[in-house]
Amino acid sequence: MILDKEEFTSKWSHMLDVQENLDKQIRQEYGITYTDMYNRNYYSYALMYLLGELSHELKAYWPWHEKTVEPVDMMKVKDKFIDCLQIILSWQNATWERVVETNYGLYQPVIKAWNAYRRDESTTVPMAARYVNGIPKWCGFSYVEPPVGAIIRLMNGLGFNIEEVYNAYVTKNRINHERQDNGY
Repeated sequence: MILDKEEFTSKWSHMLDVQENLDKQIRQEYGITYTDMYNRNYYSYALMYLLGELSHELKAYWPWHEKTVEPVDMMKVKDKFIDCLQIILSWQNATWERVVETNYGLYQPVIKAWNAYRRDESTTVPMAARYVNGIPKWCGFSYVEPPVGAIIRLMNGLGFNIEEVYNAYVTKNRINHERQDNGY
């Protein structure tokens, strides 16, 4: 189901707000700022790590010498995708905070996501493994913005729609809040 601009941007904006709330708890606990996380390349490192986990779940380039490969568990794939999305949303929040401070002109995070969604709504599932393995080129250490277009292309390539991603994200964020509140 393709959403219109208002529906999509409402969901993306809510995810950004919810992520910022969780980030605030984490930043207070560890005594770091968005600027620290941004400047130290934490987002690039975290995303690379999580993309590796996602690629493993997709069995994207399973060793050719393996005679049997377990079927892909799309629930695990969705969970790993949501982990990647959390990093992207946090990275968007950090980037926007830095941009506002420096008066550098970028699209607002929600508009950037909408433009990518609208452009890539027809992406097909067979390309998902390529997208996972292609995202690292957008995560270089000189990259200014998070690879929002790539994560949306991946979402579409995996066959997920924004409704199910939004619901899975909100659920996982609630669980992460509970973990954070309990000191995990």
